Amino acid sequence: MKILIYPDSKSSDNFYLENLSRILSPQFQVDGYYNIKSVGIKKILGYNYYSLNWFESVLVNRFRWITFIKRFFLLFLLKILSKKIIWTIHNKISHETNIYSEILISLLKKWSSKIHILCPATIEECNLQKYEKKIIYVPHGDYFNNYPSSNFDIKEYYSIPKENNILLFIGQIKPYKNIELLINAFESSKLSKENWTLLICGDGKLNVQPSKNIILDFNFIPNEKMRAYLEQSSLLIAPYNKKSALNSGTLWLACSFAKSFILPDIGCVKDILNREEFLYIYDYASQEEHLKNLTDTLDSINPEVLETMGKNAHNFICQNSWERNKERWQGIFG
Repeated sequence: MKILIYPDSKSSDNFYLENLSRILSPQFQVDGYYNIKSVGIKKILGYNYYSLNWFESVLVNRFRWITFIKRFFLLFLLKILSKKIIWTIHNKISHETNIYSEILISLLKKWSSKIHILCPATIEECNLQKYEKKIIYVPHGDYFNNYPSSNFDIKEYYSIPKENNILLFIGQIKPYKNIELLINAFESSKLSKENWTLLICGDGKLNVQPSKNIILDFNFIPNEKMRAYLEQSSLLIAPYNKKSALNSGTLWLACSFAKSFILPDIGCVKDILNREEFLYIYDYASQEEHLKNLTDTLDSINPEVLETMGKNAHNFICQNSWERNKERWQGIFG
């Protein structure tokens, strides 16, 4: 059996796709999605299964209608040729909502052979009740062996005092991640007056001025240095917009490195038992409430329990590792 993974795991730094390919490879022939112009549509259509990830995400730019036509055409061909479409749902809706994404989501719900969900809450939050017969649940895996050891000293590089704890945000700087709100919450919290530094690292731009205990680095962290950032930070955070956010790869990345994580009550954490043992979770219904509740959460942080919470986080992801769920992953394509 042959599986084509979209997008191509070899053309991105998304280790979720690389780990998926690795766990499937012993049983299947697994390839990444190729550019149709370079290999031809005939080769693209020569697979049994098509694992589609973020396929519905159409960026809002002047070429979006071209992207939509290409994806619609591919979906249509897969459907009329009776190919097995496996759609994995990563987000509640596309982070850049537009009519093209909405159409693709509707088609993926109807035309997919199986709908793979990463958390049980997806069924209700994505209105999948009428498609439950083709839904299969396998949780997100770990990031145990994805990053090499590193001697990079982030405190020395950013001139952070040795005694300071680091609250780390990593990832693309996009509106749904509420970075300005995070900065305001940190400045309003007691952490900004104690030995804590908020370190924000990610590709993007913000029209904000960093303060004494806030460092902005608008660059991606290279893979060869990622382990250093994760190991030397005390705690990670991502104040997602609940309207679109459903899953968080960064959450499971933090757990893989025995770190606790601060995030809103989005789908991927709703069904976790004893989640307070390793996560800081808050809820909100408005931007004003988001700021207040995030600030209160930051005020509640006790540095003395972070190591224990980190160990609990690591134990949790061990129970949901790629290897532990290997047969379930392979079963998606059985």
